[in-house]
Amino acid sequence: FDLEKNLIKITNHKGEKIKATPKIDTNLDFDKDGTYTVHYYASDSEGYKGHSVMTVIVGSGNNEG
Repeated sequence: FDLEKNLIKITNHKGEKIKATPKIDTNLDFDKDGTYTVHYYASDSEGYKGHSVMTVIVGSGNNEG
């Protein structure tokens, strides 16, 4: 599972798409059921910084039982 491929686009403060490699910070563990957060950080050539968060739920989703 490639977390970087889940990004649709990175834009600057003007809404323009920019070319940037995001820094990704997460505690995601696909071997353990739970709810995890993935933090994406990026900045543009003018020094503006951005942050986005994705929630990932790992598990079967079967609550019967």
